[in-house]
Amino acid sequence: MSAPRHLIATLLTALACVSLGPTPQAVTGPPPQNCAGGQGAGRWELSGDTGTLRGRLIDRTTGQVHSTFSATLTEVQSPCLSCVEGTIEGVLDGVGSGNDYVVRGRFLGFFMTGAGTFQARIFRTTGGPAVGGIQGAFDDLPSDTVPGRFNARWELCP
Repeated sequence: MSAPRHLIATLLTALACVSLGPTPQAVTGPPPQNCAGGQGAGRWELSGDTGTLRGRLIDRTTGQVHSTFSATLTEVQSPCLSCVEGTIEGVLDGVGSGNDYVVRGRFLGFFMTGAGTFQARIFRTTGGPAVGGIQGAFDDLPSDTVPGRFNARWELCP
């Protein structure tokens, strides 16, 4: 990543932290007992007002795929004319049938470079309070047809 893009991504990360509020403790603090967590990565594709993301979350303890993460990205109106901002509505799907968890969050990036950050909370499909979180960065140039990428950290305490 070039120096100007790195600087912009760093500034956007700080802006996202201020505008999106604090991250869930499960993502940033030490892992409590009986929690899973690790790194994640995948494809981020936002073209026009909607898009998708699809990736894998890797368990830090086993090194194996914990679940797949898929979501719809929807751009929303923003007072920032040079920003790309929107919502994330998705699912985590582990072993077996059916979706294991619902994921809801937001993303914020710089329109010219397609780089930005996101954070989301993880909920049981039956509802209730958040049981985890995912946060990370994405890079998806708006001027090309090549899908972008995302990298993330996640924590889940069922």
